[in-house]
Amino acid sequence: MLFFAGLHSTLPDGTKTCTLLTREPSEQIAHIHNRMTVLMTQDELNGWIRGEITTTVAKNSLGMGWEGRFKYHEVNNIGRDDDGPELIEPIEKLV
Repeated sequence: MLFFAGLHSTLPDGTKTCTLLTREPSEQIAHIHNRMTVLMTQDELNGWIRGEITTTVAKNSLGMGWEGRFKYHEVNNIGRDDDGPELIEPIEKLV
């Protein structure tokens, strides 16, 4: 199961908002993108929900517990209206 760090609020007009937090990428995926969502470990989750994680801890280490655990592969280009399980099938590189 994946746990994403996020924030929510209600604006004065009653509109509800939410956002997923991002951070600098882990070394393992930095070559793919310059940001990554904050994926929390089970150990980080309770502290996040209770508001016990300080700003310093959040900035420096929250979400880094997944380092070395990511698995990825290249996939075909997709379009806006594409859908289906084949979208995550790995492609074979031509050498």
